[in-house]
Amino acid sequence: MTNIQPDPKTRSRLETLLSMHIDEGLDQAATEELEFLLRDDPSNREFYLQYLDLQAALPVAVTSAAGEQATSSEQDSDWISALVEFSEMKRESNRTLDRSTGHLSRAPWMITFASLAATCLIAVAFYVTRSTPVVVDSAPTSPQEQNASDQEIQQGDVILAQAAGAELFGEFLPPVGEPLRFNHEYALTAGLIGLRFPDGAEVILEAPSIVEISGRERLLVSMGQCSVHAPPGAEGFEVVTPQTEIIDLGTRFSVAVSDVGATDVQVIEGLAEVRATKTVAADPVRLAERQARRFSDESGDRPQSIEFDSGSYRKTLPDRVVSYRAKPTEEGGISELQSVTVQRDHREVTIPVADMIGIKVTHFCGTDIAGTSVQVGDDVDRLAGLETDTLLYTGVLNPGGSVEPLVEDPVLAGPSVVGETTPGLAIQFRKPVVNRPGPDVVFFELQSVVNPPEGDAFHVSPLKFSEGLRSVSIRKYDITMTSREAQQLTIFEPYFFLESPSCLEGLMSGEVYQRRPSMRFSALAVGIDLSDLGYADDAAVDGLFFQDALDDLHIVDPVFIAGLPSDKVEDTKE
Repeated sequence: MTNIQPDPKTRSRLETLLSMHIDEGLDQAATEELEFLLRDDPSNREFYLQYLDLQAALPVAVTSAAGEQATSSEQDSDWISALVEFSEMKRESNRTLDRSTGHLSRAPWMITFASLAATCLIAVAFYVTRSTPVVVDSAPTSPQEQNASDQEIQQGDVILAQAAGAELFGEFLPPVGEPLRFNHEYALTAGLIGLRFPDGAEVILEAPSIVEISGRERLLVSMGQCSVHAPPGAEGFEVVTPQTEIIDLGTRFSVAVSDVGATDVQVIEGLAEVRATKTVAADPVRLAERQARRFSDESGDRPQSIEFDSGSYRKTLPDRVVSYRAKPTEEGGISELQSVTVQRDHREVTIPVADMIGIKVTHFCGTDIAGTSVQVGDDVDRLAGLETDTLLYTGVLNPGGSVEPLVEDPVLAGPSVVGETTPGLAIQFRKPVVNRPGPDVVFFELQSVVNPPEGDAFHVSPLKFSEGLRSVSIRKYDITMTSREAQQLTIFEPYFFLESPSCLEGLMSGEVYQRRPSMRFSALAVGIDLSDLGYADDAAVDGLFFQDALDDLHIVDPVFIAGLPSDKVEDTKE
């Protein structure tokens, strides 16, 4: 968190606000934010006019594109690649930093903005020109059929059971536990989601994927990767692709569909019946455990045998921070963290804050990036924000960092230390944290809408390196600004330093002043698995070292760090 907002990030937020304004309107908070951005920066106002000009030109461009539509189905099916490419380019433009000047380069932003316009045309042209999918009923829906469909949804919903870093193109992800729409195409551009069907079938989808729920026990997969488990009672569940109809006979199997429709089917256990839909006379192929086939235009009515890969099947979503619970305030927003729900070793557990392992700050070396550092919390005991209280808007913000993660022990401040110390933040656990499967440490930071939506990137390292130990870089949080689980913080007044503190003593005694931020913040979270740092199972870890990744002008803002217990949990979910 700094007073400097790099131009590309602000423009990225303007793009989001203006898109919302055009498509669905803005609420009061978003309207105030947009007015603030336009009022205080002439370049923002110029971008606003350019954006409106682009939007005004799009209908004409789309009409022209529709009149010159291509006939190749392979070209039509490749629109998702453009979306993924655009998404990655946009993230990269946010991270691009001219190391010689210390300023963000404008060139990637201009490329990204042009890509956005092209992507819009590709996506719209896809919907205008796409041919009728194989085995999909494409006739217009009558009112009677629509009523029947609505009734079917009411009788048996398909539920979004899980999500991990998931993003949909052109729409928000529904809340976990809510039903998904029938006969609606979902384009998953990032992360993973888990679906639960009425009769018990479970499906995990991996991005990028394009799917449609066409019935209580029927999923259309136009492109992408999915893993299916149909327990007893769910036999007959169908996965339909451009090349195949796959009927489950009580099994676990994976399906991978390329952007031209070629379909790989791998049976992990049980049986599955596969029919090649483009060859009417072909008999169904029955696949048993550890059998795999590829169905494509090239293979015709003779599916191609491929090497079985058990790794193609995903049993669960990754272990991670799933959600958190915090105390609401009368002013709105949240304040104190109460519990964290994590997935550990493939099962969800909810851990109260009282059972977590606290920390002590033992080293601080601030950043050299221009701008005042910010320390949020009590000016009497500045370390309390990270060490003892559970408020999600207090902490020790803006530790120093390094572009490259550590490969040797950090140099910590101390009586015998002479010379420069390692930029960053060292913490000691109140008692050792034991390495178990899944997240062992939870890390929270506060973030605003004009900061990186994935969270500010950071490195985490051992305090003492030994054989097999390594640093890990966290570049996307489990709960991001786009996650429905991210909660908005209450209004607070941070302490700004007149001079950026370079050491723990400066952090404790430096002169500060208070000022209310001009925008609201949310609390993001990520779990840290000590196994990723190379620690052995059941190893006891005394402390860790954190550094900002220096990938942009935004610095990581730790507001809560704690170890997770290896035994005490509540509300365990199988």
